[in-house]
Amino acid sequence: MIYDDQTEHTIRVEAEAASVITEKLGMTVERMPGQYRFSDFIGYSDDVVSCLIEIKSRNIKLHTYKEVILSWSKFVKAHAYVFSAGIPFIVVFCFKDCVAIYQWRGESLTGKVKLSGRTVKYRRPQDIEPCVYIPVKDMEIISMEPIPSMCKGSRVIDLFKR
Repeated sequence: MIYDDQTEHTIRVEAEAASVITEKLGMTVERMPGQYRFSDFIGYSDDVVSCLIEIKSRNIKLHTYKEVILSWSKFVKAHAYVFSAGIPFIVVFCFKDCVAIYQWRGESLTGKVKLSGRTVKYRRPQDIEPCVYIPVKDMEIISMEPIPSMCKGSRVIDLFKR
């Protein structure tokens, strides 16, 4: 299912990242239906759901910063599913130099939630919100190659047309 607010770039990144997940993690991925919209995909094997998957592109290299941020609302919404099914919430970060994952199994986010958001170029008032600061050291690199959409020159998008 493609949603109205997704750009062509987002759709391309998600499709490419889903292929990497399937290849590197050995699971099938399926786009989440509308009622589960907080997460992009589910991962499963033999029809048994094994994880929730959120895919994010970051126009930086993995080690540019010590932490990357993600909206706290993603974790709040994933919480019930993580605990009820005993599965992780996996955030897939597509960086300019690799693809890395962060697995959250419901451990405390105390001290990691801070008021933040987009601070460069395209900041809008709604971009400032509670965010989870995810340490890069807590991520696992699943591909040393970036997805094609993250390579230099592949992103031509006018963010002001939204």
